[in-house]
Amino acid sequence: MNKSYAFVAGLVLLFSGLTAHAEAGFITDANRYDIAYDTVRQVLFISGGTTVRRYDMVAKKFLTPITLGGQTAGMDISADGKLLAVANLSRGAKQNFIDVINLRTLAVKRVGFDLSFGEGGTFTVAFDELSNILVSSNYEGSGWVPLRKINYFTKAVSELGSVRQNSMLAASADRHTIAVAESNISNGAWGVYKAGDEQYQSNNATNWFNFEIGISYTGSQIAVPTYGGTFILDSKQVFPAVGEYAGVTPIGAAYAPVGNKVYFPMANSDYISVYNSETMTEVAQIKVPGNFDWNGNFAFGEGRVKVASDNSFLFSTLDSGVYFAPLRTPAQ
Repeated sequence: MNKSYAFVAGLVLLFSGLTAHAEAGFITDANRYDIAYDTVRQVLFISGGTTVRRYDMVAKKFLTPITLGGQTAGMDISADGKLLAVANLSRGAKQNFIDVINLRTLAVKRVGFDLSFGEGGTFTVAFDELSNILVSSNYEGSGWVPLRKINYFTKAVSELGSVRQNSMLAASADRHTIAVAESNISNGAWGVYKAGDEQYQSNNATNWFNFEIGISYTGSQIAVPTYGGTFILDSKQVFPAVGEYAGVTPIGAAYAPVGNKVYFPMANSDYISVYNSETMTEVAQIKVPGNFDWNGNFAFGEGRVKVASDNSFLFSTLDSGVYFAPLRTPAQ
């Protein structure tokens, strides 16, 4: 049964410039997979199972879910806030697909495309600033799949290149850059797509198994969590990895849409670590009602973290639901 409750958030302040909001909360949802927040209607979407659940962040209650069938997976909302794209781990006999939901009417359009060899369902999605949708896929076994770009308006589908199964996608807040972390390969391949690109190849490596990736609002900094720590890739300076090998280490990363904060849910702990992205030093810890367990190099478990596009809320998955914490004020 889905439900929610509120509690006083435990925010440990490490410098006086941060102010804490007293009320945070937890939304119980045992099937939670991914999360996406509609800032216009103030509704949190939660995927997993055959439906996408809708949670009203003002009324603090669930609304009527959207039934899509299959196994709903990674999600993203377009830059204009009008569309929600939803990947699906299920597939058809000859085609793969994603669903695109009109957030005003909740009408659903399914976009299908021919399966590649060995390809399973779709894994996750990300919108660029031109309203193209990048789509990564699963592989039934272990292998490579196409990284696709879908033009939602023309329904044209193109293949940008090959990536490993279950590659994670993360768009910068300005939507000009999408970071790609290839999964299930020991060299830890990763790279970036720029809006308008017609080809993609991962040109970087962590030399660890990747499973998640975060990107700053202009795309100038990227965080790649691994078992050996989170690698920070910055266009201006070199930072040491964040976290400890096999210890307290990030299992997710989400940058604020403005300012200089990045949020790391820490494995083997009960908190989200807040870092200053310019100095890569910890400035706060946000306590959560549970523990983040190590995810075994798999995404969409505990510690899937996102910041609302207007900077109003921080969201993170836990074992049986979604934690949320109000941030300062929208766009501050």
